Amino acid sequence: MRYQQEIHNDVCFYGQNDQEICCFPIDVVCNHLPPGDLGTTPRENSGGFIYDDITNKVLITNFQINPNPSSGIIYVMFDLWENSFVEIEVFNNLGNKVKTIFSGELKKNSNNNYMSELQDLSNGHYIVKISCNGLVNKYPFILIK
Repeated sequence: MRYQQEIHNDVCFYGQNDQEICCFPIDVVCNHLPPGDLGTTPRENSGGFIYDDITNKVLITNFQINPNPSSGIIYVMFDLWENSFVEIEVFNNLGNKVKTIFSGELKKNSNNNYMSELQDLSNGHYIVKISCNGLVNKYPFILIK
């Protein structure tokens, strides 16, 4: 079983074949998570996170997209706590990938900031998907030009 923070600050649990089992408010779940390498739980960090329940480590904290809504440029920011392969992608409301912001290896203890120009995309709802060592989290944003 794995879990991840979802849209609207819920944490959802998934079983085999990535089928969603259930979702709970993040503050309820974080009270039961084991500490990460920093000695803190994700609840004590602002923004989104990715937690690996197999290794009992927090991989990403403080994930943010600014501004939201965006007029054509977004800034994706997060802290990385383990050396990891990270991908940051943008998907439209049909689930099609429309842009890759970053794909590659990153070092732990790094603060990551990425700017992405989105002027070539239409107004609408989008999702930023961040993958870290195979674990995935998704964050919505709106593009209004």
